[in-house]
Amino acid sequence: MAVQGWDVATQAEAIELLRRAVATKNEPEHELYEQPIVDLYAGMMRDFGLEVEVIEGAPGRPSVVGRMRGSGGGRSVFFNGHLNSPSSLLADWKTDPYELTLIDGKLLGMGVSDLKAAIIGMLFAARAIGRRGPRGDVIIGLGAASEQGGLIGTKAIVDRGYRADVAIVGEPTDLEIVNCQRGAVWVNVHVRGRSGLSGGGVNAVHKAVRVAQAYIDLNRGLATRKDPVLGAPGLSVNIIQGGHRISTVPNRCMLTIDRRSIPGETGEEVLAEIERVADELRTEDPELDLTLEPRLSMPPLRSRAEDSLAVKVVSDAVRDVRGREPVIKGIRGFTEMVHLHEVGMDGVVCGPGNVDVIHAPNEYVTVEELMHTIGLYTNVAARVTSMAK
Repeated sequence: MAVQGWDVATQAEAIELLRRAVATKNEPEHELYEQPIVDLYAGMMRDFGLEVEVIEGAPGRPSVVGRMRGSGGGRSVFFNGHLNSPSSLLADWKTDPYELTLIDGKLLGMGVSDLKAAIIGMLFAARAIGRRGPRGDVIIGLGAASEQGGLIGTKAIVDRGYRADVAIVGEPTDLEIVNCQRGAVWVNVHVRGRSGLSGGGVNAVHKAVRVAQAYIDLNRGLATRKDPVLGAPGLSVNIIQGGHRISTVPNRCMLTIDRRSIPGETGEEVLAEIERVADELRTEDPELDLTLEPRLSMPPLRSRAEDSLAVKVVSDAVRDVRGREPVIKGIRGFTEMVHLHEVGMDGVVCGPGNVDVIHAPNEYVTVEELMHTIGLYTNVAARVTSMAK
């Protein structure tokens, strides 16, 4: 099922659409939310002949779905991605991050790997399949609020009833195939003290240092737990906020914990372990005022066996488009594949770009990878939508 000779996309056409996506700012850290990028992608979808639905999982946080309807009787494919692009330090970019720039075969721009190039690939795949008259549907679901794990984005889309026989999440994997991933539990740890002049009061930052060390010690103990693909779980204290004046003892300090889990660990068990450490600290220090605020819980995922339909069709497409055997692996992060898997969709993660360049200045994808993505997604969609139900 090769796609050579298909009218999929020229390189110039693909780069132009990616340029427009990069120029549209959508970074939640800067309160740049989804409406402008939804308007852009919805317009592209309509131009390519897709039916469009905009879904608001929360006020002011829209997601968008495009559907290329088949004639009936065929299997369907669901392409998924998030609309947000995590911001990186603008001062460290060597180019304008909102102007797609080609340097030595690399396309630099904010969000190109995470995951605007993948979305452009999905759009061209849907257009190409639509021109050929598919039996099954091609669905593109782009979710809001990736910083919240897609709970008001991709989850809102599947809650609306969108389903398919095969799903692909376009997170960056170097176009390799990912079928298992770690989960995450995020918790804010609030430590309260009592303000006063330096040397007086109860210093919340000093108390929080001991709390942080206890969770760092917990992380060391997690190394004994192993998953054969994903390795050990982990815990990281990633934010510390406290104090406001150099001469005043701080009355509060907040730590934020990112605990990554592996198959066999539930969110409830992970949170209970974090709570046990807090209880031990309170016992050791009766003066300690500590409360936990859970923020996110995403389960780990080990998807269907490597002979599943999703793995098979994507593997065949990799062989066809890239001329080599696919690599099937796990990732240490988490993706919104969880929401698709929870409603019974058979899917994998497969997208252009590398995790080493995302969330960082000078993010890029190569031109070759962009065009391979378009070919790969088109190949997958052609295979799936031509299969009888």
